[in-house]
Formats: sequence, structure tokens, C-alpha cells
Amino acid sequence: MKLPIAIYLLLHSVTFIMMATEIPSTQTAAAGLHPDQNLPELHRAIIAQDLKRVEQLLKDGADVNQLDAKMGNAPLHIAAQCDLPEMIDLLLKHGAFVNLQTPRAGHTPLMVATWYSKLENVKALMKAEDLNLYATTPYGGAAARDLIGGGDPAPSESDRKRNAMLTQLFDEHEARIKALAAGQKIYQVVISPEGSPEEKADEVRKLIAQGESVNTVSLVTGTGNDRHSPLLVAARENKPELVKLLLAAGADLGQRGYMMNAIPFHKAGYMGNPEVLEQLLAHPDAAALIDDQGLNNGYTPLHDAIWHGHTEAALLFIQAGARLDLRTYEGDTPLDLARRYGYQDIAEALELKLRSAVNSPE
Repeated sequence: MKLPIAIYLLLHSVTFIMMATEIPSTQTAAAGLHPDQNLPELHRAIIAQDLKRVEQLLKDGADVNQLDAKMGNAPLHIAAQCDLPEMIDLLLKHGAFVNLQTPRAGHTPLMVATWYSKLENVKALMKAEDLNLYATTPYGGAAARDLIGGGDPAPSESDRKRNAMLTQLFDEHEARIKALAAGQKIYQVVISPEGSPEEKADEVRKLIAQGESVNTVSLVTGTGNDRHSPLLVAARENKPELVKLLLAAGADLGQRGYMMNAIPFHKAGYMGNPEVLEQLLAHPDAAALIDDQGLNNGYTPLHDAIWHGHTEAALLFIQAGARLDLRTYEGDTPLDLARRYGYQDIAEALELKLRSAVNSPE
């Protein structure tokens, strides 16, 4: 990444200041107030590099993603600074968020490990399936690669060698990412801006005939398509012919995206794609997934359709038997949401469905 020299110097100056605040000062230590005394127990065990203690704390229910109350570092941020890559492996195994950014500095664990020139820690983090190499800080938009060298304006010969090794790690990992992405051939056709719907369908049909998988999942690179299958993208982008082809070839109706944990039903409902919804609702797994509630807000696909006033999509969900009693984190049923946003047509359809349910014989 090439930056103008003025921006580069400013970026690294700000980075140095912000990262330095996380380093215990000798004055504080001398006063007997070492910062780690106020850290959560799991953080302290990581600083002590007590792998067995950390493992026991995790088994006993310690929160692997707990933030400290001052700087907002999670256990993985602390481990990224230390010299025990096995600690990183353990935390990741127990569900540590590899891309978690601190609330003050906006650093990911990979940024921390890179800043402190911890080659083995960088390697350990790069083994994580969902690692986002391209996450950036809120100040200056620096990615982990930009922090190689730790802001040192006059690196020594040994520093330069270490920096070169880090650069090589990033280069090799990025090459792997690009190679894996290129191998997801159907996904690449679906996301490409090139080609008419008919041309895309023909190409996908050929790739399916050649044995290419319809259930590949994209890597996490900081786009709206992170951890997306071809079906997720096609459902969102209103490609009914592609959806039909993918489902017929065995596409997973329950594949979830990275950012919102949404499934194809959510995508089609949120975007208001009735032709796509008709394809999805005809699938044998539809009944098991139609009422899936999002983990961020409790919205079902029906809630998503109502939220943006997609009447036709909402009616399809209602006619297909979507539950009308499920509530969002705000406490809204589908009818509450329709009334909240003033979608009278949808509200009337829901009221009619609810009345018919009450009046129907058991």
C-alpha cells in the first residue's frame, strides 16, 4: 500500500502514541501499581504466559472475548503481544474473535502482533479461517501490513531483516487468499459485474456440469460478501435464474454470511426479491428456515421484508406460513413492525391472517 510521505509519517506518529499507551510505564510499575493488577483474570494469566491456567479458566467459563475496562483489549490482543503462539491457538480454538477491534485504537490482534514484530504470533493468527487481512484502523485507515516496523523512523539492520520477514508473511498469505478466491469459480461468476443474466446462467450451468461446487464460501476480506456462498449473493442481488440453478444443484439454503449471520431468506426479504423468494420457499428445507431469527436484532425474514416496506415479499412469507408471534430485540412482532413504519397494506394482511388463525377450527 503506497501512502504519501506526509500521511505516512502522520499515520505512524499517531500509531506510536496510541500503541504506547498500552505499554506499562516504569513509573507506574515503580509505584507498585502495575496495570495488569486491574485486568480480568484471564488477561493476567495470559500475561503470565500460564497456558494451563488459561485453559482451565476457559473450561470454567471465562469469556474468551471479554474486554478490559480501560483500553478494551480482549484476551487475544494481549496474547498477540506475548511470546507464546500456542496461547493464540488456544484462544482461537475457544472462539476468540480474530478480527475484534479495540474501542479506543481500533486495533485487531493481527495489528498488535505486527506492530510488536511477533512473527510467530502473526503466523498463528494467519491460520484463523476468518482472519481479515484488510481490516483498518479508524485513524488513517491503516491495515496490519502498514504497521510493520512499529513506526520506527530509523530501523536497524536487524529490524529491516525482521520487517522483510513480516512483509513476506503478508505477501504469501495474500497470495493464498487470491488463489483460493480464484478457485471459487461459480462464486466468481455470480459476483462479477460483467455479463447479462442469461450469460451468467449459461456459465454457471457449464461449471455445475463440470463438477464445480455450488457451496463454496468466500473468505473474509472486509466486503459485503464475506463468508458468502453463490446462493447468498444471488438471493440478495435478485438473480432468480441463478437461484433456481444453484438450488437444483444442491446449494445450501442455510448458509450464513459473516457480517449479519443472515441466510438467503433474510437477503431476499430485506431486498424485496419476490421471484427469488418463490424459488427459496419451494425448497424442501424452507419450513425449517423460514422463521430464522437474526442474532443481531431478532429479525426473521418476514421482519426484514416488512422493515423496508416490501409488500409482495412480506405477503409471500405470510402465505407460506411464517410465524407471526416472533419478536425482535425491540419487542416487535411482524404486525408491530408494520404499524411502527406505517405499512398499512402489510398490517392489514397480517391482521387478516391472525383473525383467520383465531377463527379456524383446531
